Amino acid sequence: MMFKTRLRGLSMDVLFRWALLFAVIFFSPWPVRGDQPRALLLGGYQNDCRIIRAGNESVKPKPMMVLYSGDRIVQRSGVNEIIIKCSPFTSVKRLNETTLQISCRPPAEKKAVLKELQAFLGFEKDYHQRRTAGTRALIDKGTDVFIPQPGPWATVMPGDAVEFSCERKGTKTIVFRDSSGALVFSKALGEETAVKLTPQDISMRPSETYSWEIEIPGVPRGRETYSLRLLGNEMAELVAIDLKKLGEEELGDRERKLKVAAYCQFISDTYPREADLYWKSYQVLKELDEAGSTAAENDLAQALRDRYIQHIEEQMATGYKSNP
Repeated sequence: MMFKTRLRGLSMDVLFRWALLFAVIFFSPWPVRGDQPRALLLGGYQNDCRIIRAGNESVKPKPMMVLYSGDRIVQRSGVNEIIIKCSPFTSVKRLNETTLQISCRPPAEKKAVLKELQAFLGFEKDYHQRRTAGTRALIDKGTDVFIPQPGPWATVMPGDAVEFSCERKGTKTIVFRDSSGALVFSKALGEETAVKLTPQDISMRPSETYSWEIEIPGVPRGRETYSLRLLGNEMAELVAIDLKKLGEEELGDRERKLKVAAYCQFISDTYPREADLYWKSYQVLKELDEAGSTAAENDLAQALRDRYIQHIEEQMATGYKSNP
């Protein structure tokens, strides 16, 4: 999917930010995949061990190597001593005496997500430490990189006030269309670069995929349109209940926000065809007050910010998500 940005109507400052974002996305060290890391290879392997990736790509193992759902660990001398740490809802299947396979099977009972949130945080802590050992963060908190919000693809909750933003110069109108291309809502923004709207404002309906973009008089429509969908009733109810529970826990403000941000990413990864709340996670992370924060809290916040950027990378590289 070609992602082309029109130059007309963009300031040099905005162009610089887009250039920085594209550098992050297309030159980052992460492979572009349709899945999040599901396990870590801790040790116990021998010289004859190989990791078989999707497409039958064979790679040599190394300590704390990231494994994905479907990866096979093949070792002719036997796999009994191999040690693997799994993320929630992930298991290691023994196919035979020489082969293991990583399998991720989210439970049909979605209430398990909140129960496994702490395990998810523990796995992400180990993964982040492995990934950042000897390297700097992909995007530091203070880095001024603009990403249109709520992102290339997002699901929103009924009643949520969602901030739509896109830095373009000129008199702007935000426009929403349904999957047939019919106009369903528009609002003049003038010179403003952001507006908050609820799904009710836009007249969104469940199971319908919408596109939105910023229009400027005299500027032809281009490719920078973004997709939006309303969460289904069951998922929306679950998320609302879980976020309410997190809000009621006896936690400090920073810890609560970090848990909310992590939850939004975790449920998006666990049920990707139903929910994409990474944008909500990012909004929460932007509100974090680092005054008095611990090193562990800062590390977790950075890990979640990096996960958000990786998620945007995958969306842009794969042409966003298709309608389920």
